[in-house]
This record gives sequence, structure tokens and C-alpha cells, in this order.
Amino acid sequence: MLEDIASRFLYYPEPIPPDMPPPQWAADSREVWIDTEDGVRIHGLWWPAPEGRPTILFLHGNAQEVYSWSLVREDLAALECGMLLIDYRGYGKSEGKPGESGLYADGRGALEWLRREGIEAGETVIFGKSLGGAVACEIARGVNLKGLILESTFTSLASVACNLFPFARGYTPADTAYNSLAKLPEIQCGLMVIHGDADMLIPVGEGEALFEAAGEPKCPAPQVRLSTESVEAPLRQGARPRRTSVVRRGSGTQPEWMQRRSNASVFVERGTNRLLIVRGAGHNDVSIVAGSEYGGRIREWLDGL
Repeated sequence: MLEDIASRFLYYPEPIPPDMPPPQWAADSREVWIDTEDGVRIHGLWWPAPEGRPTILFLHGNAQEVYSWSLVREDLAALECGMLLIDYRGYGKSEGKPGESGLYADGRGALEWLRREGIEAGETVIFGKSLGGAVACEIARGVNLKGLILESTFTSLASVACNLFPFARGYTPADTAYNSLAKLPEIQCGLMVIHGDADMLIPVGEGEALFEAAGEPKCPAPQVRLSTESVEAPLRQGARPRRTSVVRRGSGTQPEWMQRRSNASVFVERGTNRLLIVRGAGHNDVSIVAGSEYGGRIREWLDGL
């Protein structure tokens, strides 16, 4: 009973009328349909990559649909990448009903669709936002990806159940439910973790723990940048510059880098892995608070892979 209630508060699918075209800001996209391994047909938006640039498979959070999420293209414009943005089953125009195994099948179906389009895993970066990060970690296992980005993502559903389901006292999800922490050691591509230190839904410690659990890169010693200078993406015409600063806390036993304090930018580097904590950002406004540094830091990491 409690599990059924919790599930209803984990997924917030929003429908899109079947005949509704993409919004004006996504008019340059192409609508695509993907058949998953279990026979469910899901919907997505597709922007081909410029020549020589990688492709992002974007896995969104637990609410809204691809038409709303297509605004992320603006946030990631500095990357100059292609993008496949999918709706999970039950969301938007996609068939079916959301659930953990189904969302994993949707993610794998999207990777297979890219492969059929001639885009191999080595040219693909999976970007998982919030719940999408848990899907990303599952489908990245054993795949030779170019990179993996996790933004505002939890270590496991059980670790944040009290925040997500405060009304369901006594309910604890299974330890295996959306357990990204256990899967990260199996993922060997470059990783970038992004989190806001004012996230009240998924605390910043979750992002820190994901970064620490990542597979060992070539140079395990962390390099911590403490600087008032930031790496910024070039401002497009009409764009407004926004102030940004990054850093944060931890509690208990921590790596040395977690114990550093500064009002300046902190960007943690460990081999091909990166951690960006955006000071003052909550769960849904990381890119807004970070401003142009958001795209700039991701681009810097991506071009170095």
C-alpha cells in the first residue's frame, strides 16, 4: 500500500496531445519514435550533431515532458552537441506506465536508436537530471561511452525517501531501487557531477557521494581549483551575464577537498572526473544560478575527454 502511494509521488507524467507539434523554441527538432525492448513505443526530440561533435542523450527528471524540457538546449548551447531528448513511458506522447525497469528499458532503447542512426557509444554523452541520473547510471554500465553527466541526482531512492515521501512514514524503498551508488564503480567513462548546495530535495551530499564512488580514473589524486575566476561560455547575442560561485560542505568523515571552504569557485578534478557544486542553487535552478559558467565548465570537461 505504502509502496503504491510512494510510486504515485515519484512519477509525475504529463501528457502531450498526439497531434501537437513541438513548441516554437524547439521547431528545429525532429520528432522521433523509439521501440523499446519490451514493446513500448516512446517519443522524443532529435537534433543532429554538427560535424565532429558528440551527441547528448538527455534523460530528464520525474516531471513534465520533452516539450517543456527542450528548453535545456539553450542551457547546453555552448557544448555545440547533438541531442536526443526522450520522454519515459507514460510521459508526453509515449506509451505505457512509468516504473523502474521500464525507465531503464526506455534509456537502453534510446541508446540503440542512436546506434542505428550511426552514432556509436564512444560519440555519446549521457546526461541524467535528477531521476534521469539514476536511469543514466544503469544504462551506462558496460558501455564504452564518451562521458556521463549527473546533475542533482541521488545515490539511491532509499537514501532520499524521507525527502521524497515525507507522508509515507515507515516506508523504505528496497536498497536496490535506483541505486546509482552501487553501479558507479562499473562505469569507466569520464564523469561530471553537478549539484546545487541549496538543494532541499536531493541534498548536496548525494552528489558528493556519487563523485567519490566513481570508477578510478587514470589520475586519482583530486586537483581543487580555488579561484574567483570562472570558465564561461561565450555569451550569445541578447544573453544576460549571471553571477556564479561554487563550493560546499559535508559532514562527518570527508575527503580533504570536501573540507575546503571558500567564497570563490571550487571545481574538483580527479583524472577525467569532475565535480561542480553551485553555491546557492536548489534542485531546479542549477543552470540559472551558475549562469554562463554552467555551459563553460561542461564544455571544458567534454573537450578534454
